[in-house]
Amino acid sequence: MKRESERTESQLAALSVDFRARLLLNLGLDAVLCDSDTPSRDRGAQAARKALDAAGITGKQLGLIIDFTTLAEDASSLGSLANHVQHSEQATSAFVLGTRGAGCCGFHVALNVAQAFFKSDPTLEFALLVAADRASRIGRMCLPVSIMADAASAMVLARPGHASRRIGCVRAVMTQTSGRFADVIAADPATRQVIIDSATFETQIAPLHFVVLNRLLNRALKAAELSRVDIGAIIYPNTTELDRMSIARALEFDPNLLLGPGPRNMGHAFANDLLINGDSLFKLERSEGGIHSAWLAAGSGFTWGAAIIDAIYQ
Repeated sequence: MKRESERTESQLAALSVDFRARLLLNLGLDAVLCDSDTPSRDRGAQAARKALDAAGITGKQLGLIIDFTTLAEDASSLGSLANHVQHSEQATSAFVLGTRGAGCCGFHVALNVAQAFFKSDPTLEFALLVAADRASRIGRMCLPVSIMADAASAMVLARPGHASRRIGCVRAVMTQTSGRFADVIAADPATRQVIIDSATFETQIAPLHFVVLNRLLNRALKAAELSRVDIGAIIYPNTTELDRMSIARALEFDPNLLLGPGPRNMGHAFANDLLINGDSLFKLERSEGGIHSAWLAAGSGFTWGAAIIDAIYQ
């Protein structure tokens, strides 16, 4: 507790008085999800199994497995979560790779990579995206971004016409990165500790954040042949309530369009947040039609992403 308090104070001390006050007033966290018993790779394998079951396929049908984990439990391991899932699901035909480095935007980067594989290989029918993050024992304090939680998530992608249960459609994915901000949010490989330059985050990243997301969203909407009024749901990470309300206001969306449990009693687990919050999108009870949703995030690298995904109700 002493270590966490010292880290918290050192991070907050670098912020302006106004930003610090608004952050603490609108953190929106009552608790975080922590799992100190089950290895994170096993959590990832469990998420992968649930995703495969929901899609109605087996591991042997997978042609690609992408690991978009940010904080791997065993950073020294040569194998990734993708290798572990390949073995546990007997995905003998699946190519495995990882897309670490984009943090909360890892899901968008993984989507981009998967799309490239689908375009280059006409025989590829199914791909699995999976991640499992666990905060370091050194600490969970990640302000001014959020407080770290532990989580795992997975999604199955299928070539159109091959999915037994077609419940979604990826319409467009846009990403952008800027290497000049690479050290603003970074993970120390030796300690698996997230290091944040709070002052630079406030003065240089925060002013750009919504501008870049707005630009990427416009590009994604154009690619999907949609407009702002067509968006019926927004999927955003479990950072802080201040951040979530700010994204809705800055992009001129109704805050009620933000789906998912949000940060309260959840905490922040990088790109896992998107699938955790996006899960509710596919569980909405609709008799017909569907919803166009915008999946927005920004993460280390520094990277931003916007995706348009349709939820289809049958």
